[in-house]
Amino acid sequence: DGYDTQTIFAESETVKCAYGIGYTTADLGVTVAADGTVTTSPNPLTSDTIYTVKTITDDTKPVNSITVGKKFPVGNGLVAEMPISVGQKVLYKTVTNLFTTDDTGYTVAGIADGGNAWGVNQFNTPVKVTYNQGKADAAKVYNVYAKDLSGKITKLAATLDRGVLTFNVPALSCFIITSDTVTASATETTPGTTTNPGTGANDVVGVAAALAVVALVSGAAISLKK
Repeated sequence: DGYDTQTIFAESETVKCAYGIGYTTADLGVTVAADGTVTTSPNPLTSDTIYTVKTITDDTKPVNSITVGKKFPVGNGLVAEMPISVGQKVLYKTVTNLFTTDDTGYTVAGIADGGNAWGVNQFNTPVKVTYNQGKADAAKVYNVYAKDLSGKITKLAATLDRGVLTFNVPALSCFIITSDTVTASATETTPGTTTNPGTGANDVVGVAAALAVVALVSGAAISLKK
């Protein structure tokens, strides 16, 4: 776990050589400005790096923990949020839209908000997402699916309350909110809070969703203090 095998010489009948390389490690600083804008140091983050949160600054004051999030300009509102704490470790890895037309039942047209209600979690810890379906679609039933780097598709347990859909996006995965029925490898019954064996980080204590879903769409990060 945490190693990648790479070939360094061309293979032949007599030569087969490879080596293992571990993830890079680095420190991370998180700053929340008075207007709620979230920035990180370093910026941008580097894929395949395990970051340790060293500092958190809230409106110029150092704090040990804070809940931050990212609000995205998607329809009536799509927000991801998660608490972070000093000393937390988390793996960052580049993740793109993993769903393709090879996935049975998947269509771009089926995705909510004109194909925009989807995103990626680029950290190895889950992130909480809420989606405001709007007055016109308040009672509409959408399916939520996540696909991870191994290709496994999971139907996520989502709660609809007065037009607001809430669910947890698994680590290192892509999610879609869709009217389609996609063939899934598994079905999530209840959102879990298991400990991540790779970094020791608990599912509900992850690096900012402002970082975790940066590839969803561009948008202003906001502070969700509690």
